[in-house]
Amino acid sequence: MHALFGGEALGHRARAADYHRVARNDHPSVSIAREMEKDDFEAVCRQAVAMTADWKGTFKVSARRSDKQYFMDSPQINMELGGRILKNNPALRVDVKHPDSTLNVEIRDLC
Repeated sequence: MHALFGGEALGHRARAADYHRVARNDHPSVSIAREMEKDDFEAVCRQAVAMTADWKGTFKVSARRSDKQYFMDSPQINMELGGRILKNNPALRVDVKHPDSTLNVEIRDLC
């Protein structure tokens, strides 16, 4: 019954306790994770907007659900969160093929 966020973005800052580094194709990235209750979708949206507030360039939202009973499917989550992020951050544009940053969202029964 949780939503787990992970944002990847080159050059984005985070406290040491909040991230881990991963190398993908020789490109380092920073992953920031937040765990929260999934039942309050408005809170999930607020967290997504907060996590992307300082992003610039292009982005995409990538949602996955292990909880198949969730009231939205993955593409709906992508569109809803992406729309809220765009509304609150005019410096961003969507690029689903080659984004500068990706917000990963996992909706799980248990984290």
